[in-house]
Amino acid sequence: GGSVRSRFLLGAVESKKGNHFLAYKHWRISIAAGCDESLRFFERAFDEGRVTKDEYGAARRDHQKARDEMQINEKSRLP
Repeated sequence: GGSVRSRFLLGAVESKKGNHFLAYKHWRISIAAGCDESLRFFERAFDEGRVTKDEYGAARRDHQKARDEMQINEKSRLP
C-alpha cells in the first residue's frame, strides 16, 4: 500500500543511497498507479542501462493502463 507520492519518494531515497533494485521496485508500484515522475526516473534508469527494454516496456504499459483507467473514472463522474 501507501500513497503513490510516497512510493516515488522512497524510490528516490533508495536510488540516492545506491539501492537501485529497491528504488525500481518502489517506482514500479507507483508507475502502475499512474505516477509520471516515477516513469521519468525509470526511463532515465533505462537510458543508463540499469533497466532492460522489457522492464521499461512493461512499466510504460502499466502506466498507460493506469492513466486510461483514471480517465474512464473521471468521465464516469461527469453529470
